Amino acid sequence: MVAEGNLDMAAPSPLPLDGSVVKMKGLPFKASSEDVLKFYGSFGVKSHNIYLKRHPDGRPSGEAFVVFESPDEAQRACQKDRETFGEKFGDRYVRVYPTLESDVADMQQVVHQQNMVQQVSSAWRRGENIA
Repeated sequence: MVAEGNLDMAAPSPLPLDGSVVKMKGLPFKASSEDVLKFYGSFGVKSHNIYLKRHPDGRPSGEAFVVFESPDEAQRACQKDRETFGEKFGDRYVRVYPTLESDVADMQQVVHQQNMVQQVSSAWRRGENIA
């Protein structure tokens, strides 16, 4: 049994601040990391470098941060701004922006959220009570 206080609450590893991260807005709420991978098909993005933002109650917010191999790759990814997201989502387009200094706190929150979800999921798969 894992008590809530026993989950690893260490500070999440920060996302790089070197220009290699982009912010996505307007994602369909049902979009997954796999859908983001397809959107950036030729870029070589890894699924563990996709951070889908959620509201405090766990609902998807329609935003994400994506880490690329280099700042140049992230800049190239920003050229996909206003492209349609995928056939299964219709004509919906997404916004892709370079991250700014004002995004840092938001980026850290998203990393923390994703780390917590992964820890709870791992404990649940092991059959541990997380209450």
